[in-house]
Amino acid sequence: MNEVDALAVESRKALECCTNATQRVGINNVCVALQQLEQKIRSETKHGLAAAIASRVSAAGDSSHVTTNNNNNSSNSSSNGLGSNGRDTHSNSIDRTAVVAPAVASSTLEAAPPAVVTLTSELEGQLKALQSSHAQKEEEWRRVVQEKDDTLRQLEERLRYAHVGVGEEIATLTKSLNMHKKDRRALQTIMEQRVKVKVDAICELVAAGSQLPPQELSRLSSEARTLQNLVNASIKAMES
Repeated sequence: MNEVDALAVESRKALECCTNATQRVGINNVCVALQQLEQKIRSETKHGLAAAIASRVSAAGDSSHVTTNNNNNSSNSSSNGLGSNGRDTHSNSIDRTAVVAPAVASSTLEAAPPAVVTLTSELEGQLKALQSSHAQKEEEWRRVVQEKDDTLRQLEERLRYAHVGVGEEIATLTKSLNMHKKDRRALQTIMEQRVKVKVDAICELVAAGSQLPPQELSRLSSEARTLQNLVNASIKAMES
């Protein structure tokens, strides 16, 4: 992988990590420029190789033609021998061309135009700047997310404590209510089974008459009726 390919790969990775439109546009421009640069380098390399190979082949062909003519002029006694020498000379020229072509290709790839080198350096600088900016933004976002997480944990802790406090308070109130209901049922039982019975008996005795003076009997009867009404009202209130 050459330097342009490596930059293209890094640019695509950076494009995947972009989080906003501005970064994506910047990285995308770098990717497009790298593609154009790669196409330009390949085109110039292809043309350079073609020209170099054509030049070498032409020179080798001229040399082979001159050698063949010299052999034809110096020996006319054996046409088969001339044919054989001609084939050998042509084969040698092809072998030399095959050896020279890779060397020319390698030198052409290494010798890039100054404009291409400058553009590559500029694109590499832009890519490094974008990567540095993205790293700074990522660090800022990580810090903000960490702060939010800390705040959220604190709120969750407070909410958990609040739930514990509310649960304890509800348990206390429930216990108190149960005790109140129990006391109320006990009081209701006493009022119904004891107080009410006694008050009813008093009222019956008073109504039947006794040795008390009429005035006292009237007052006793009135007090007993009042007590009876209070007891009945209390029992009714406890039933509700």
